[in-house]
Amino acid sequence: MPTKAKFNLDEVFKGLTDAVDKIVDLYLLCLKSALIDTVTAAKNLDTYKNQTGNLRSSIGYVIYNKGQKVAEYFERVIGPKGAEADTADHGTAAGLKVATEAAEQYPDKIVGVIVAGEDYALAVESKGFDVITGPCTDLNKLLEKYIKEAISVYLE
Repeated sequence: MPTKAKFNLDEVFKGLTDAVDKIVDLYLLCLKSALIDTVTAAKNLDTYKNQTGNLRSSIGYVIYNKGQKVAEYFERVIGPKGAEADTADHGTAAGLKVATEAAEQYPDKIVGVIVAGEDYALAVESKGFDVITGPCTDLNKLLEKYIKEAISVYLE
C-alpha cells in the first residue's frame, strides 16, 4: 500500500519560494545602499576640476536581477563651465549606457554595476586623479556592512 503525504507539497515550496524572494529583496536593498554610498563618495571627490559636469554626471549605477532593471541612479552635476548649457545631460546618458551594456552581459544573475561612463574617465585616472577607483575599493566592505545590519534586524 503506497504512503500518502499528510501535507501539501505545493504549499511547502510556496513558503520556500516566498522566503527566497524576501532574501533576494533584502540583498537588493543592501546592494542599492552600498552603491548609493559609493556613487556619493565618488561624486564628492575633489581630485580633479569639474569643468563641464559631464564626468561627475556619468558616475552612477544600475542594478539588474535576472535581466530586469531593478534600480538606477545617475544625477546631473553642472560644472562651472556648463552652468548655462545642459552638457551634463551628456554625462548621465553616457553613464547609463555604459552601465546598462555591462549589466546586460549577466542576464541570469543579480548584478550591480557602478561606472564613470564618460570615455575619458580612465584618462583622467591615469593622470593620477581619482574619479571612481578609490570609493569603489570600499564597495564590498559597505555591502557586507549593510548585509550584517539587515541580518541583525531580521533576527531581532
